[in-house]
Amino acid sequence: MNRLATIVTPFGPDRPWCLPLWRGAMDRVGAAASSCEVLVVDNRGVDETGFAGTLESALRPALRVFPASTVLRWPHRCPDGSSKTISAHMAALWNRLSRMIDTEWTLSLEMDVLPPDNFVAALLARAASDVGAVGAMVHSRHHGRPMAYRCKSLDPYRVDYRSGRMIGALSGPVDVDCLTFSCTLIRTEWLRRVLFGNQVDAGSRHAYEYHLWKPMRLAGQRIVCDSGLVCRHYADEGAWR
Repeated sequence: MNRLATIVTPFGPDRPWCLPLWRGAMDRVGAAASSCEVLVVDNRGVDETGFAGTLESALRPALRVFPASTVLRWPHRCPDGSSKTISAHMAALWNRLSRMIDTEWTLSLEMDVLPPDNFVAALLARAASDVGAVGAMVHSRHHGRPMAYRCKSLDPYRVDYRSGRMIGALSGPVDVDCLTFSCTLIRTEWLRRVLFGNQVDAGSRHAYEYHLWKPMRLAGQRIVCDSGLVCRHYADEGAWR
């Protein structure tokens, strides 16, 4: 079977409790595992403690079911602090990753998210020819609100953050203008077309993802959120255990 998607997960600092959570997510890939590759980014600092051995050895049992896997050592520790600083860091990381992926689709799966069973096949089933990205519904681990939105305007880019509640109240696929990278399937060709940065249009709080969503929507590509495909999103070890 041709490989359709590369699952990408950056592992950030100081969160070793996410290891079993991520292994649980890999167990839920289901039959689609045979058509997926996995790219894990070791995003910890050189002085990081708390992980048992190397990240690669800790993840090996979960990686065995996939035809190919890579653990990339990203030498720049993800900074703590402002969202702007973290956004700049992630922008640089995605600019590098986009040149490494050769599958048609890239599935961004963050380490603190637990999707439902067979989530990869469910997302691929929504990937019509005019769809540039399709994501599961993920709620913020801070304020609990849906992380998928429509825009008041695309150029200049103005996100209507109040639209998230309406989108979250639906039970199936809905067209949106932007959504989180937490569990989102993206056409890889679009990742290669854009250069992620930290600048956003005035009046928008959307971060590095904006550099992908804005040109995709202006080109007529659809962005779909499957609000019936709901992920759990955890803030700490106590919340998920």
